[in-house]
Amino acid sequence: MKRHSKVAGWCSFIPLIAPICLSTAQATGNLVGSRGGSDFLYFDLQGCNRDKFAILPDYDANREAINDRLATMFKNGQRRLRTAIPLPENLIGNTPGAALNPGYKKNIKGLLSAIKRNGFEEIEIGLGSVGDPPFKWSEWHEDWYVRRWSIIVELRPLLIASGLHYYIDLLNEGIPADNQPMLLRYTQRLWTDYTKSFGKKDTVGFSIITTIQQDRFTQIPLVYGNNPPEVFDLHIYDNPYQSFVNAHGRLKALGYTNIPWIIGEAYYNDQSEANDIARAIQETGQRVLFLLEWPLRRVNAACDAVDVVPLDFGEYMKRGF
Repeated sequence: MKRHSKVAGWCSFIPLIAPICLSTAQATGNLVGSRGGSDFLYFDLQGCNRDKFAILPDYDANREAINDRLATMFKNGQRRLRTAIPLPENLIGNTPGAALNPGYKKNIKGLLSAIKRNGFEEIEIGLGSVGDPPFKWSEWHEDWYVRRWSIIVELRPLLIASGLHYYIDLLNEGIPADNQPMLLRYTQRLWTDYTKSFGKKDTVGFSIITTIQQDRFTQIPLVYGNNPPEVFDLHIYDNPYQSFVNAHGRLKALGYTNIPWIIGEAYYNDQSEANDIARAIQETGQRVLFLLEWPLRRVNAACDAVDVVPLDFGEYMKRGF
């Protein structure tokens, strides 16, 4: 995290009727393809302390509280979730085919079952880093790459068996900046290995930080070559209208004109961001499958990265998300 019915296409080309189109989207809930939801990583907070409330790896120990939150989120209209598979070293095995600690694997299966049982339709899994993250590498670490690949190979069958429609984000916010050569090498190799083994139907590739000043879009063709994912996951926070429009223009200039988006992170239940993204969708005609809010308020946030349990999605729902 960094600081499918569709709106009719003619709305994008006739500015005078855009307000009518937006009103229709708000009334019918069809601004994007499907109802969205939240990034759900923590089931509670104690001040700004959140680590002991992570839904993984300790689902089994906290199942009652986690299931209660899932039920509330579903009751409040959420239908899609995004969560992370954190990979602390003490929960990672050392042998191919047994990369995940058995207890951790059980907890992942239990969480996926609970998400399905509560009625959610879809989940995106964002993968963290194993050991020293590739964001910080100054040289290549083949051992960590092999371990991470083993984890992905072992995790994917758990997602398939869950019965949920799913996407995998192969490395959260993994599209590199232009000064991260090891991260570029990492993402290039992982994308090649994954698509060669499994295709690309169930992955967003690597989610993208949309901060205009960073312009990570220049690295996308280097990561994917001539084989981009079928869906992009973009994270949009400050200046959401400008960030959305800039992202649309940059991706269009790179030739990615027919790839739909998931907005994988946005400020929590934020009326202003909902309005800005709705306006940007209207004006660009960009196809967005769904939006997921991150558990951080834009205004008066009490903590630095997570300051709320994401139970409410109402402001986004009002605007057709």
